[in-house]
Amino acid sequence: RKIRLTIKETPAQFTLSFEDSAFGLEAGTEEQVFDAGFSTRRNNKGEQEGTGMGLYIVKMFVQDNSGGTIRAIAKGGLGGACFVMTVPRAVEVVKA
Repeated sequence: RKIRLTIKETPAQFTLSFEDSAFGLEAGTEEQVFDAGFSTRRNNKGEQEGTGMGLYIVKMFVQDNSGGTIRAIAKGGLGGACFVMTVPRAVEVVKA
């Protein structure tokens, strides 16, 4: 497996892209993957595995602590899922 992290910077924000070469996401689940309790992981019987809380926690952290956003892309450049996080730059406060 391959994992690629890309960071782009503008005067207003940072954009971080995380992608891998695994199976990707099922088309149409790009928004659902951030819902609490939603999991794409299945065991050999087809039953859901995991809590489905990981990406929900990431989304809440990004939104609540930075005012940023995160979105999913079913198939990224490496063939697997891609997650794109955008966070505004911190404003420097100068004390007099």
